Amino acid sequence: MVCRSGSAGIQRYAQTWCGDNYTSWKSLKYNIPIITGMGLSGQPNEGADIGGFAGPAPTEELFVRWVQNGIFQARFSIHSASNDNTVTEPWMFRESADTIRDAILLRYRFTPYLYSAEYEASRTGAPIMRALVYDFQNDPQGLGGKLRVPVRPGYSGGQRSGRGCQDPHRLPARRLQVV
Repeated sequence: MVCRSGSAGIQRYAQTWCGDNYTSWKSLKYNIPIITGMGLSGQPNEGADIGGFAGPAPTEELFVRWVQNGIFQARFSIHSASNDNTVTEPWMFRESADTIRDAILLRYRFTPYLYSAEYEASRTGAPIMRALVYDFQNDPQGLGGKLRVPVRPGYSGGQRSGRGCQDPHRLPARRLQVV
């Protein structure tokens, strides 16, 4: 269930989103802090409108980065009401169609994992997408403010929110076993 309102009990079953975000690199950059903040505030099942909801159609690179970022969010929705009368869709960008498709297919491979995370969130309130510090509280590099997100212990969705960004991921030394 997707719900826009915030009534009592929403955290147990409903997904919400970051609001009607604007199509920009800045919106992409701040989606993860918003989602992880909502998770720590008691709304564990959160996502953003992929590609931006309002504003112009995204550039090809911005859309690809948004999809690559969005596949790690609990709610993955390519949804827009652009003010230039376009509708954001993956097939807008023929040159990147394979990259976009591969990212979405990777999301499908995570489906059992996400279902388990959804179940855990409904039972314990644990955020589905969470900052490293949530699982690695004794790792000083986990407190550094970098936007690295283990959606669940065992796999990581790093923030690639800048043009041409290629920074490597760094996960804490402690290894987690994925079951």
